[in-house]
Amino acid sequence: MKYVFWALALLLLFPAKAFLQTDDTLSLAQKKAYGLELEDADQLLVHYTARHHDLDATILHAWVLYWKKDFKRMEAVFHRAFRAFPEAYSLHLEYGRILWEMGKIYPAKTQLLAYLAHDPGNLEANTMLAHIHLWNGHTQKAGNLAYWLLEQDPENGNAKGILSDVRNQTTPHLRLSPSWFTDDQPLNNYQASLETGWYQSWLLAPSLEVRFRQSATDSVGYPFLQTTLGNKIYLSRTRTRIGCSAGVFAPFTNESKGSITWGIGLYQTLPAHFALEAGLEKRPYLYTLQSIRQPLQERFFHVAVHYNRSDKWIGKAALERQIFPDDNYVHTVYAWLLAPVFDGQGFRIQAGYGFSIANAGENRFQPTGIFDPYFTPKDQHAHALLASVQVSRLKNIHLALRGSAGIFAKAAIPYFFLDQDQEGTVYFHREFQSDRFFPLELNFEGSWKINASSSIGAAYSYQQLLFYTSHSVGLQFQYLFTKA
Repeated sequence: MKYVFWALALLLLFPAKAFLQTDDTLSLAQKKAYGLELEDADQLLVHYTARHHDLDATILHAWVLYWKKDFKRMEAVFHRAFRAFPEAYSLHLEYGRILWEMGKIYPAKTQLLAYLAHDPGNLEANTMLAHIHLWNGHTQKAGNLAYWLLEQDPENGNAKGILSDVRNQTTPHLRLSPSWFTDDQPLNNYQASLETGWYQSWLLAPSLEVRFRQSATDSVGYPFLQTTLGNKIYLSRTRTRIGCSAGVFAPFTNESKGSITWGIGLYQTLPAHFALEAGLEKRPYLYTLQSIRQPLQERFFHVAVHYNRSDKWIGKAALERQIFPDDNYVHTVYAWLLAPVFDGQGFRIQAGYGFSIANAGENRFQPTGIFDPYFTPKDQHAHALLASVQVSRLKNIHLALRGSAGIFAKAAIPYFFLDQDQEGTVYFHREFQSDRFFPLELNFEGSWKINASSSIGAAYSYQQLLFYTSHSVGLQFQYLFTKA
């Protein structure tokens, strides 16, 4: 009997010890993963999952590989898991979450639908699916699903945001935007625009804008009227948006003639929270004293890469090129990135860095001390610290303060002096002197959603740039023609 007792004791002891070691290994892997010691967590989980048929460990391993950005191995882990755990439909939700995070919305949709076939009432999966419908341009599906989400949870902020986006995209709207601008060139400007638009289908989303502008310099007023008709095309399958416009710009002066304006643009959503934007326009240039007196057109080309991760990490890198009627050009390269500092309870703080480089083919600075007819930078470099504060604690009210402070900026400043050639002719000679400056920009924005149909917004901007300082104030009144 004694030997039988010890045999039974050993049989009970060793499995228990093995179980404790198994539990300790998985706990250690979890600790390493959540402490972002991802390489150690990866190695532990490789050995652990090779010896144990454990669904939770397999899912944790997939997330660790995602956090490591080892996407090929992550996909391989999920594919093995689908074979090893054919009844574990929660795998579809986990894989859908990761694909959603990566911006792969079509594979994510497939996984979410597979999961919802077993758990149709899951709020998280339905929320992601509603967002995918919205991004694909299926606004009715997105709106219906958002209404259902609100029936389950009346305080669901994601559902409210989806419904707001659906209304903004599809409901006919009327927008009035007056603004005032002044700088120390001196140039004063008043502008009012009236815009309307109506989403009809993926192929037809027309808009019409009429803009009146009154500019004044030297106590002389220069009125302008610009009318623009546009349309947007939404290609949901490729997540592409194409915009085009055409219009007329008409100065109310006897000396100046009207001109045709046009533009075409592309916005392409990419995986992993990126997007590509490009556009070409022919538009009026109205930023210097002489360009107000004698309006001119510029051809403006831009291409940009955007990054937006849940509105927390936000960035942009862009190249811009302006081409003027005399074939002179200005090109600008810039990039900026904002990172989250604090985010919670309707209060968000972000900080970041930005830089810009600008140069022109030929300089247009004149002996009179002004740029004529347009501004031309030379060897202009600027590096700045950025900050953004957003507050949305009050119901239907959103406030934002954004700022940019230059920490190092320099440019080649033009100047003239009298010189004499070999024949004794006196002329103005232009040279450049590198000098530092300290750009500063502050922007305040506020909006109030009065009800489901009406909203009002206000904005103030201060700019301290190389050659002038400016102030601008703007208002916006928007009305959505919602159905009763």
